Amino acid sequence: MDGEWQGRTVLVTGASHGIGRAVAETFASRGAGVVVHGGHDEAAIEAVVTGIRATGGRAWAACADLGRADACRDLVARAWGEAGPLAAAALCHGIVRRGGWPDVEEDIWDEVLAVNLKSVFFLVQAMAGRMREAGGGSLVLVASMRALEGAPSSPHYAAAKAGVVSLTKSAARAYAPTVRVNAVSPGYVETRLQAGLSPEQREDIIRGIPLARIGAPAEIARSIVALAGQDFAYMTGQTLLEDGGRI
Repeated sequence: MDGEWQGRTVLVTGASHGIGRAVAETFASRGAGVVVHGGHDEAAIEAVVTGIRATGGRAWAACADLGRADACRDLVARAWGEAGPLAAAALCHGIVRRGGWPDVEEDIWDEVLAVNLKSVFFLVQAMAGRMREAGGGSLVLVASMRALEGAPSSPHYAAAKAGVVSLTKSAARAYAPTVRVNAVSPGYVETRLQAGLSPEQREDIIRGIPLARIGAPAEIARSIVALAGQDFAYMTGQTLLEDGGRI
């Protein structure tokens, strides 16, 4: 919908790189003011903000470790206070700590579940209530294809992302009809997670993808921004699998 985001404000978490950065830039290119969240890399966050402002857009930097509930609440309060009421948010943050079933210790489990699942719950809790009071809004969560197929090499990560899919359903029912909540489950995407792949590993991955390539962050970003908008006004509680046909 042309002009839909003009004058409106959104929050994008995990926006210092990868899919999150592409989402922030896509929202900004369509007129939205963007609260650009990242973890500890302040320089990377500022680079995204500077880039958006250089094209005439509005952007604010927000650095926060989202492994704690109070940090999630503080981020939402800051975003609301500095940038005004949020019309939408895309929760793109997350961490990967690889380790198979014999390798995952309690501290790794706790860290992965805290950042990838617990934070999503408390961010949605903080934002959806405010959005409902302000008249409505839209949330898009980022899960993973691993939520559907599992991951023997990262069962803790897969479990967290499956939880995000479940939270999407629960939140959509809890905050309807004024707040919509959907999710995107990306497959392999050209982010820094894939940077260490050998040519042989890349070829093996691509052989398993019917579209015969790894996705681009901008492709996932366009889907996230679309789901947040009015073209999908009758969709809530759903998870879009965007994996090139792999599953």
